[in-house]
Amino acid sequence: MILSKADLAKLLQRDAKIINDWVAAGCPHTKEGRFYKFEVAAVVRWREEYVRGLRKVCRESQGEFKLEHSERVQKERADKLAMENDVLRGELAPVAEMQAIWAEYVAAAKAKLLAMPPKLAKELADETRVPVVLELLETSVHEVAHELARGVDAS
Repeated sequence: MILSKADLAKLLQRDAKIINDWVAAGCPHTKEGRFYKFEVAAVVRWREEYVRGLRKVCRESQGEFKLEHSERVQKERADKLAMENDVLRGELAPVAEMQAIWAEYVAAAKAKLLAMPPKLAKELADETRVPVVLELLETSVHEVAHELARGVDAS
């Protein structure tokens, strides 16, 4: 049985726009002037194949998604294991541990730098020669820097 687009849409209880989408997707038809003609049996066979193809693509996509998810999980596990090994080798430290170490270092630097003025005040009180004052200041700053570099406590 051969039907027009409107009759095919009515028979299949679809909108004529859907039939246009089917034509664009490869639905078999003939064209007489500006009118489409459809053989119902050919359309039904095409539609069954088309839907089967969509289902297959859908299943394959889901399978790929599952595979991608599985690969992602495996990669995350491998990354976690690599990080744990880096920690065991001493190549990686937890953030909290590093924050504590830096806090101690900053506190030691602060204490040593704040101890400089009282110590230097006595030495510089009567000194009027700029080169001597400069040398005493530089020497004191370098001593503090060397102590901090060696890890000497601020106390």
